[in-house]
Amino acid sequence: MDLEQFIIEQFHESIAAKMAACEAIAAPLAEASELLTHTLVHEGRILACGSAEAASVVQQLTASLMHRLERERPALPIFSLNQDATAISAIANDHGLDDIYARQIIGLGQEGDSLVIITQQEFSPALLTAINAAKSRGMSIVILGGPDLDCYLSALGEDDIEIATPIEPSPRLTEVHQLAVACLIELLEAQLFGVDECDD
Repeated sequence: MDLEQFIIEQFHESIAAKMAACEAIAAPLAEASELLTHTLVHEGRILACGSAEAASVVQQLTASLMHRLERERPALPIFSLNQDATAISAIANDHGLDDIYARQIIGLGQEGDSLVIITQQEFSPALLTAINAAKSRGMSIVILGGPDLDCYLSALGEDDIEIATPIEPSPRLTEVHQLAVACLIELLEAQLFGVDECDD
């Protein structure tokens, strides 16, 4: 096995995946930034959750909004529903895995808040239950997923945003989601705090 060639091929595959996805997700990602900006401007909060490998991308989103991506600015109110292992374990033990996010949303979510879901799975009962819980609390929803989000669409409202990424579940999809989240954060920062002169 040629180790250097393997690395080069991985970089090429990653670049190709991003190029294949960018035009498909640019418009809904921009809409998502506007929805979340509206949430934060009107003193709402963002709750976020992700299934399987996507949980790491949720942590990226949470850390970057709570702290920063590149620019210094105030912390933003965001909660990761993947983070509290004790709460998740207790909920799963008493109510089942399908309620691990929904139970937290019922406790934390309020009208005017938004729920961000990131997933690589075609279907997760826990995420569908989370959507239903968020709708019951009057929350808006953004879902960033793989190529097939059909199983969630009937639960979403007309103002909710689905971002279907045309990449099959793989490390490449994770990489595209990581870049999408970085773009989302920069858009939120620009809309909330203005564009830095050095960005021109």
